[in-house]
Amino acid sequence: MTCGATGILGACVCGAHASDAGTLGGAGGTSVASSSRGTGGHVASDASVDGRDGAVGAGGIVSGSGGAASLGGTSGAGGTPGAGGNSGRGYGGSTGSGGRAGTGGAMASGGAIATGGAIGSGGATATGGAKGNGGTFGTGGRTVSGGAPGTGGAPGTGGMSGPADLPQISASLASVSVGSVYVGKSSTPVTVAITNIGKAAGVVTTMATGAGIVVTGCSGNLAAGMSCALAIAAAPTAAGPIAGSVTVSISGGNTVTIAVSGTAVLGGAFVLDKSAIDFGDIAVGQQVQATVTVTATAGLSDLVVDRSGADITFDPTSTCASTLVSGASCTVVVDFTSAKPGAATGDAVVVSQGGVSKSVAVHANVLTLAKLAASPTSVALAAAPGVSSAPATVNVGNTGGMATGQIVVAIAGTSSADFKIGSDTCSIVTLSASSTCAITVSYSPVTATAAATAKLTITDKGPGASVATVALTGTPMSPLTLTITGGPSLGSVAPGGTGAEVLFTVTNTSVTPSGALTLGVNNPSITISSNTCAAKANLSKDETCTVGLTLTPLASATPAAIAALLTVSGTGGSASTSVIGAIL
Repeated sequence: MTCGATGILGACVCGAHASDAGTLGGAGGTSVASSSRGTGGHVASDASVDGRDGAVGAGGIVSGSGGAASLGGTSGAGGTPGAGGNSGRGYGGSTGSGGRAGTGGAMASGGAIATGGAIGSGGATATGGAKGNGGTFGTGGRTVSGGAPGTGGAPGTGGMSGPADLPQISASLASVSVGSVYVGKSSTPVTVAITNIGKAAGVVTTMATGAGIVVTGCSGNLAAGMSCALAIAAAPTAAGPIAGSVTVSISGGNTVTIAVSGTAVLGGAFVLDKSAIDFGDIAVGQQVQATVTVTATAGLSDLVVDRSGADITFDPTSTCASTLVSGASCTVVVDFTSAKPGAATGDAVVVSQGGVSKSVAVHANVLTLAKLAASPTSVALAAAPGVSSAPATVNVGNTGGMATGQIVVAIAGTSSADFKIGSDTCSIVTLSASSTCAITVSYSPVTATAAATAKLTITDKGPGASVATVALTGTPMSPLTLTITGGPSLGSVAPGGTGAEVLFTVTNTSVTPSGALTLGVNNPSITISSNTCAAKANLSKDETCTVGLTLTPLASATPAAIAALLTVSGTGGSASTSVIGAIL
């Protein structure tokens, strides 16, 4: 409805506060603008409305406080209030202020709309006033016509009772995804900001719905304009889709719901082809290798291959990467070596995926390498050309911690042909730790012109690859010369009798040592009854020994002359002498 229309019956009230039970004046009644609503307040009867701020006297002009204006009537310019008249103003209601009627009854605007007023006969419905309680308009008043609409009226204050202020929350995210989460593990929390955008504080509560959905934070009182951090995660117990929600409520206010999604996958979706590797006995510094095969039972995207212990490295030929399709396999090639002896402990291949780790323990008994040693480390031999010296024995032992490989024995050097290997328990065998074997060597010069030198080598073809050596020297000598003196007659003896012993003297007349001497008589009726040569290992130049012979014919022997030879043999030479006698 348009304010400011002329005519008493067409007047409207703008910006007036009206009482709930208030009525507009009856026929010919005045429409009052900007009247305050008060409990029990009233407007004096028979009052004329003026657009000024004056009070109303009996029969006088009402000055509308708060910029009220008469509508449809004319406000006489310069009208004054009647003496003694007051407008009864109620208390507890607010009067619109700031509006002044312009000269000639200008309408003040901006008052609150009055509601609930009944239309009086000839009056217009007041609009825009806030509802008051108990106020009534006087009756019988009149509206001065001819006034122009007033301007500049401000809204009424103080009498309006608005709705209560409430808390209200909002969420920074309407939905969250926790991604792929391994069964039995917890996802990385997703943070959602909860903000109280209302005008009052409230208590925040949260509730998670859905298997494995976990919510923390954002509980308790939340002031207006403040925010809190909500952490949403998932800890699934079975594989499959993750679906749920988190509901956040604030007391006295609203509720927001945040959808939660993701996928639960099984961790450790792979198998290993072995649980342990045992390399057995290996040498210090020896490198050995083994392979571990990894097979995926589901698609893998975060496979990790690691190791524990200082003795393991991964060979570049390994094929495992971080991803592996279901049913496929890859290999981890393990190189093992240790710098110190003893049982290797704490070494393992560790394969992990989805928070699940599986290990392959690596064992080895690390030993010091085999090491060959020979005793004696040098041998000196002598012999006449064409004659072999007495053999010399060389003992070989393994002083290391592990067994040797195959052993090879050889003689090397410029004069190697003058030396010969006799017995040999070392070649083509392996020696365990602390075991021994033996080799004999002899010297047999071809000529007597110069001394011979050579080297006996004993080589381990195993990881230790040690070599033991023995220096060999050979001295060529002139032929051995022995002489035998004594006898030669053993006398005459009857059958079954025993004759007197006859001594024969053996002398080495050469510079060549004789070596051990052997004796022989080529007649069974003669017996060697004594022998000092057997007690000597060697006869040096001009050294002697004796041999005693006795004639001892058998009882059945027939009489006959005896003729025999006594032979004495040494290294590189021998001598013989005739022996005679008779059987009576």
